[in-house]
Amino acid sequence: MLTALDASDQRIKAFDLGADDFIAKPYDPLELISRLNSKLRRCQELQEKPQETLEIGNLCINIPKQEATIDGNIIELRALEYDILVLLMERCGEVITRKVIMSKIWNNTKKSDRLIDAHLTALRKKIAHFNGEIQTVYGAGYRIKTD
Repeated sequence: MLTALDASDQRIKAFDLGADDFIAKPYDPLELISRLNSKLRRCQELQEKPQETLEIGNLCINIPKQEATIDGNIIELRALEYDILVLLMERCGEVITRKVIMSKIWNNTKKSDRLIDAHLTALRKKIAHFNGEIQTVYGAGYRIKTD
């Protein structure tokens, strides 16, 4: 916040309302630029920090460990099943097309997209106790749906 107001109660009110910083006039333009650059760096660092867990309902994936659990119980997944599950969980609720799954998981859209079927069938069985579901959206793709 850049303002001519500089009373303590005004600064407190600004921060209570969500201000990230407060600079009163007159101000040093170089200080303003430095403060802005500092905030931008912090935002960029937060965006670059990889997410370590994905949680939807009782299903949790620990990315560094490459481990999936339901209610704390480890689910034994094959590598491709794990990759499909991560993709669906990262984009929870969004319909992911077969073409996107093929390009992200197999890095290849030239193979038959029927490859997905067997892996999804096995994956659905392995996460049977998940309190959501992998839903087929006919003619469009797949998504994770929760209640």
